[in-house]
Amino acid sequence: MGLADNPQSNSIVMYSHEFDMEIPAPRLTEDDAFGSFPLLGSITYRLPSVAELMGMPMAYFDKYQTMTFEMRILADDADMGIMPMNCKNVANCKVVYQK
Repeated sequence: MGLADNPQSNSIVMYSHEFDMEIPAPRLTEDDAFGSFPLLGSITYRLPSVAELMGMPMAYFDKYQTMTFEMRILADDADMGIMPMNCKNVANCKVVYQK
């Protein structure tokens, strides 16, 4: 089981350490899909701003110097349904937003 053949069928979920919750990230754009190669195990994804990801004004996050997230991919497989995919090396899926 790997990434869905259509890059835009793969969803990104980000776990926030600060808020102790999973946040669904915006879907892959056409530009992301163009730079992706799911058959080779690679997708391109531009991270949203913290405000866009959380759906709140940026001023709310002023008290945070850094925010740490762990990403994972939910691949939509026609036969098996939604399959969560985690990184073998956790550091490869760690995202830190800094002021």
